Amino acid sequence: MEILRGYRKDLEFVKELYEPLVKKAIFFLDGYIYPKDIPVESYDLWEERKGIFTFTVSAIYIGFLTGEELGHLLNDEEICRICQVRYFKLKQTIINEL
Repeated sequence: MEILRGYRKDLEFVKELYEPLVKKAIFFLDGYIYPKDIPVESYDLWEERKGIFTFTVSAIYIGFLTGEELGHLLNDEEICRICQVRYFKLKQTIINEL
């Protein structure tokens, strides 16, 4: 995986932030969805309006992709599984709903 090469340069830093930041974010985002697998409303990039925005949903999508890559790097099968399921569903939601 291309992105993993950059993480390997500072693996200790990744390990230090993995539990308190990455894992907690993945677990939160995994539960912060509506039944159609779209994330719950949030504020837009400029924090002016609350809604479901393509930018925000896309940022969550890339977050799940990166979370899976970090999970592979640290051999965390649970996070890899959660991320993979969520980003596949989210991709379909983006195509169908946005």
